[in-house]
Amino acid sequence: MSRTSAKLDELLQPKESNLTSLWDDVFEPVPPEAASNMKLQLVAESLLAEQELSYCIGEYQFCSSNDSDLWNEMQRLLLRLPDKIACLQQKRILAQVSELGAWEDCMLVKQLPFYRHEHVYCGLQGDIKASGLCLSTQVNFDPRLQMQRTGTELDIWAGIVSVCLKFIEMDVNLHHTLKSVDCFGIRSLNLESVKYTSALLDRFHRVLATAVSADAVTAVHARLDLDEAIHSLIYLPTERSLFLVGKVATTSTSHS
Repeated sequence: MSRTSAKLDELLQPKESNLTSLWDDVFEPVPPEAASNMKLQLVAESLLAEQELSYCIGEYQFCSSNDSDLWNEMQRLLLRLPDKIACLQQKRILAQVSELGAWEDCMLVKQLPFYRHEHVYCGLQGDIKASGLCLSTQVNFDPRLQMQRTGTELDIWAGIVSVCLKFIEMDVNLHHTLKSVDCFGIRSLNLESVKYTSALLDRFHRVLATAVSADAVTAVHARLDLDEAIHSLIYLPTERSLFLVGKVATTSTSHS
């Protein structure tokens, strides 16, 4: 009996080398840390350490794996801050970047379709290369809108919706509160981007359909529904978040 018990104990206690091989099967080999090779890593960490940013945005971790993406991720964070704070942080970041052998380039930008030209943030040249962002009248609206420029107020709506669609693609931190998509509060667009995008496009196309032939009341309701969808795009924490498209939309619709 004692020999049997000892044999069972031996079988139930895997050797250390076997245990290691079991974990090797579960976890993939870990590549060298890309973050440590990113020149902007320390700049990003110092940004997260800023108390004002922490108050407005809450806890945050960068997910970029290269300097170009990290630059754009940092800049998108600044868009969520009040203007005065964002400007101060931008100056501080550019000073740090210059010490790394890079400088701002306002011409090196990706263009998002809009109804007017507006610089959003610069790119970088030198030892760090990264694109910036601008709103532009020189590129077509998102093809899903099925609309060319008209020179009317419809261009304002089309520009705002195009920017919303692009931000949904490139910013994993966006949430929505559109009740027609989900009536149970705030949802991450990582889980519901298809449903939300479909609702946003449907409401935009209703605005197009009511622009000419519908009566004024129907047209106004279509615009209010689209406005609701646009402003349901939010970041967390909601009470402190600012969103570029929301600010642009508020300004634009007040003049339409």
